[in-house]
Parts: sequence; C-alpha cells; structure tokens
Amino acid sequence: MASCVKIKLNPPQEEVVARGLLTSGFNCVLQMPTGAGKTWLAEQAIDSMLRAGARAIYLTPLRALANELVERWTRRFEGHEVGVFTGEYGQRQAYPVPFDRARLLIMTPERLDACTRNWRSHWGWLPEVNLLVVDELHLLGERGRGPRLEGALMRARRLNPFLQLIGLSATPHRRDSTSEESRRLVGRFDKVLIPSLERQWELQEELETRVIHREQHACGVRHFP
Repeated sequence: MASCVKIKLNPPQEEVVARGLLTSGFNCVLQMPTGAGKTWLAEQAIDSMLRAGARAIYLTPLRALANELVERWTRRFEGHEVGVFTGEYGQRQAYPVPFDRARLLIMTPERLDACTRNWRSHWGWLPEVNLLVVDELHLLGERGRGPRLEGALMRARRLNPFLQLIGLSATPHRRDSTSEESRRLVGRFDKVLIPSLERQWELQEELETRVIHREQHACGVRHFP
C-alpha cells in the first residue's frame, strides 16, 4: 500500500538505499547496530519484490517476532497475502494462510529447512520466491541452529540459483566459528559493513573537540591535564 508519508532516513539507511543494494538482485549482508533500521530496509526490498509479482521469504529465529511481523505486514502489504510458518502451526493447527497462497512467507529457519528438504511437496511455490531475507544471519556461527540454517540456505540457492539473499545482522561474522561450507556461503554475499551510529557520533565529537583544541592552541590557550 502506497504511503505519502516521508520518512527521514538515518545515515546507514541512506547509504544502503543510495547504493541500490535492495533492488540490485545481488546478495548482501547489512551489518548494522540494533535499532538502526534493518527491518525497514528489508520491508523496502520485500515491497519491490511483491510489486514485481514474485514471492519473498523473511526468515527469523523468533516466533514472537514472526507473529508480530505478520500482523504488521498484513496491513503494510495490503493486497498481498502474508503467511506465518512456525512450529506453532502445521500439525496442531492449520496455517492461517497456506504456503501456496502466501506471497510473503514469514518463517523460522527450521521451517525453511523442512520445506527445502521436502521440496517436491512445495514445488508449486518455491520457484516463485525471488527474495530471501535472513534476520540474525550471525546464527550461522552457532553450533545449535547454525548447521540447520546453513543447510536450508544452501538448498534454497540450489533450488533457485537466481534467489537474492539479504542477510541482516548486528553482530560481525566470525570466519573461524563456521564450517568451510558456511564460509563459502557467506563469501557469496557482497558484504556491507555499516558502522555503528553511536561510533559515528563519537568520531564526530572527537573531531570537533580536536578542531576546538587546535583553534585554542593557535590563540595561545594552554590545556592542562
């Protein structure tokens, strides 16, 4: 649903939008601090894909977040069916929106893992997914959920070689904490490191302080420890 409200972007968001990363079709990792607007950026990429007539998947390890997003994005993407696919549904109760009808699928890594393992049962919709947003991408380095997430992403890429992957993370990727296959997977991303907004402010303040000190020194003002 189109909106006339103008949103003021923060510096990291401006940089990502200016580079055209969201609609370039290339894989990328948006490494930004918590609260810097990663989810908003994901929304823009999803919106572009839905408008093009394709499907999109948003992967989150948190069921609570998945339930929150499905309510929010059902309103945001009016006219496109949004489905939630977590462990709460499936066997005990039916999915609110089935796989074949959902244009935007919000799911956990475990659910994507199951779908890609049983791809023949999901072949009616899987090839139409052109965007996969992976929240908390740094989970690739965890011993528990990492291997399952890794397997799901690699199978998704094999099933659709033209699938665009956008990883979201507030934590730097540790190359020594993942398998060789995982390192190759992350290596396929055009990695974008966005500095912390707090750090930007600290550097700006430090720069301004140095300028003031230089001006005072030029005027003969001495500073004592």
